[in-house]
Amino acid sequence: MIKNYFKTALRSLWKHKGISFINILGLGLATGISLLLILTASFELSFDNFHENKEELYRVFMEVQRVEGIDRGTVMPAPLRPSLEAELPHIVNSSRYMDHSSILEKDAIQFDLMTRAVDKEFLEMFSFELTSGNPAEALGDLSYIVLTEKTAERIFGDKDPMGEALTWKDGYSTRELIVNGICADPPKNSSIRFDALTRFETHEGYEENLASWDDQYHELYIQLAPGIEASALEEKLKPFVAQHYSGSIEQMESEGIEPQPGKELIALKLQPLSDRHENTLIAAKNEKNSLSYPYLFSGLAIFLLLVAAFNFVNLTIARYLSRAKEAGVRKVLGANRKQLLAQFWGEALLIGSIALIAGGIIFYDLIPTYNELFRRSIHLGQLQSPKLWLGILGGLFVVTLLAGAYPAWWLSRINMPEIFKGKVQLNTPGSVRNTLIIIQFAIASLLIACTLIAWRQIDFLRTKDLGFNKDQVISLPLGQGVESEKIIPLLRQKLASNPNILSLSATDDNLGRGLDGSQMTSVFGFIHEGKSLRTHGMEVEYDLLKTLDIELLEGRSFSRSYQTDSSRAILISKAMADQLGVENPLGVKLPLFGEGETPEVVGVFQDFHFESLHKPIEPLTLTLRKLWPLEYVFIKVSPQALTSTLSEIEQVWKELAPQSEFQASFLDENTDRLYQEEQRLSKIFLSASLLAIAISCLGLFAMALLAIQQRTREIGIRKVLGASVGSIVGLLSRQFVYMVLVSLLIALPFAWYGMGKWLEDFAYRTELTGWVFLLTGILAVGIALLTVSIHSFRAALTDPIEALKSGE
Repeated sequence: MIKNYFKTALRSLWKHKGISFINILGLGLATGISLLLILTASFELSFDNFHENKEELYRVFMEVQRVEGIDRGTVMPAPLRPSLEAELPHIVNSSRYMDHSSILEKDAIQFDLMTRAVDKEFLEMFSFELTSGNPAEALGDLSYIVLTEKTAERIFGDKDPMGEALTWKDGYSTRELIVNGICADPPKNSSIRFDALTRFETHEGYEENLASWDDQYHELYIQLAPGIEASALEEKLKPFVAQHYSGSIEQMESEGIEPQPGKELIALKLQPLSDRHENTLIAAKNEKNSLSYPYLFSGLAIFLLLVAAFNFVNLTIARYLSRAKEAGVRKVLGANRKQLLAQFWGEALLIGSIALIAGGIIFYDLIPTYNELFRRSIHLGQLQSPKLWLGILGGLFVVTLLAGAYPAWWLSRINMPEIFKGKVQLNTPGSVRNTLIIIQFAIASLLIACTLIAWRQIDFLRTKDLGFNKDQVISLPLGQGVESEKIIPLLRQKLASNPNILSLSATDDNLGRGLDGSQMTSVFGFIHEGKSLRTHGMEVEYDLLKTLDIELLEGRSFSRSYQTDSSRAILISKAMADQLGVENPLGVKLPLFGEGETPEVVGVFQDFHFESLHKPIEPLTLTLRKLWPLEYVFIKVSPQALTSTLSEIEQVWKELAPQSEFQASFLDENTDRLYQEEQRLSKIFLSASLLAIAISCLGLFAMALLAIQQRTREIGIRKVLGASVGSIVGLLSRQFVYMVLVSLLIALPFAWYGMGKWLEDFAYRTELTGWVFLLTGILAVGIALLTVSIHSFRAALTDPIEALKSGE
């Protein structure tokens, strides 16, 4: 019997090969793309799960109540770690963690590496496998360094690096380090990444900051004792904060700052390690992920599968109902309800299985392209998850059961006389068919609206005036090991003869994200006339305002004519001037660098967006004082001969710094990179929207064909009675257009709400205007009308004599 069912299924598939092809194509495409999206979401949610102690590992962050709201940050002061370990016995281990990128030199060859400064317990807390060395001793001495396998091979080749000496250069410091451990490269799903590890105590300024609770510059990870809840420790941290931050709390109280209900003015909180990668609420520097992104990928996958599944079910039901006479004959010959169910479900299962195989082939072929386009790390190894296969097979079972069992159950209930009289029509179970079509187009319309809004926001970000010249300014990272105080004057001198180079300056922080992947800002606070103030700080060279075309509102810029500018003058932004709250900020002295050092405000410049548009403009202070080396050169160039000018800059750079890679880029490219995640998300939305629309249109195309076939004789009679082509097309298209309009009424409110929430992540955003939703409606109706009209026009133009001869 099973063999007979299989033969019947193959014959039916071949007889209705057009509908079968549409089913297989739609379900296969959706399965392949959805697998990519689901594995992407799974990968994003798997970050840091490989650590054996993941349940006990936390990152410490601070909540500070400010006038404008709660400020959260992960940078901590150096004395916090020893104080916590001394006063809170529930902490088993802890380690500070700081970006310590530096130059390692071996045999006169320099290597620019991601070095992280940590405490010696770091490798005992985290499960980074050591292939050589002992985790407890690898960083046991201040002169030790641990390299990843990739870094060790890059520096030493095939030679055993253990015990070898390296010269370490960081800013103005140089020391010799001994390789005492080789670590396997961090997995791709690790949010903590490094090329090398050194001891935290070796960084410059460690001794000076060891007793300072005001200078915050590193992260802190702690490992709790088994069974200790994070919430319980957070309660114990309240008296700890009250003791060690008493001065700051008293200052805030004197300014009239009140905590929100249930909150403290200053609180230390614990973030689970598993939450580090996704949570932007307390994201540290250079981190930009969103907890919503993995769920957006999962949602897109589910939407695509739903569209394809509904399409499959709809077309299968329609095709089976057109086989009502076949079912009647089988009932006459003795077939019972179970046998009809088995036959129809078997046919649906065969088509679904073929579609699943096609989806696997599509998935495999698209992996390299998908990873390259969207910068993901999908691989076949992720398919080993039993839960994934359970979901795939379970979905196949449910979809094919609904597609096969429902029509069989419905047909088995119909009386045979009705079947042979031809009273069973396609639109008999119309509520199911119409509901599925409406849901299909609701999902497609939702994706269209989301895509339009996302692209509009990205265009807004790219074209918004940022307050500085981003189109004609080149950003050149100096790189580690380059002495900025020597190379900047040489660079200015070498380029002075080129008329296309209009101005040159430098800073310690970049604008946007450069080719070196850098993006950072510096923030510090101080007390002025009894008031707590915070400002971003930027160390600069002369001519920065001129180079970036930033408007000077009051006073003057830094000048070489004033020798004291390098130590006693500062420039502040309008937002910083507003924070001061004085009528004339020029001449105001601010204790920015500690007691006894009060530089004077000599100029006020217009606010500009030195951070991404996710954040509002904050106060900014510029200084010539060089506490840290300058790291980025900004070169303003003429719009003429951009290519030749950039080539000359590269040539000069290679002469002056042959050991440092040339990574120049225009500032507009840097600012665009700040929104790469949004751009990738929009591309994924666009791809999913197009696929959902294509699958929906395939289904609508086939449904219209089947519906028109059912009404062939009616169309012929109407034409004989004088109906025009237009009226017939309208008659056949009206019902489908009506369903698309209903789907729009369902989808657009969800799009408005969901994208409104997404836009809240941006301090500066486009408006949700009505034309976006109107355009969505026009596109959805237009696509549906075009799809249905192809068959409608063909049916309307058919010879009525031929139509009347039809047996339908």
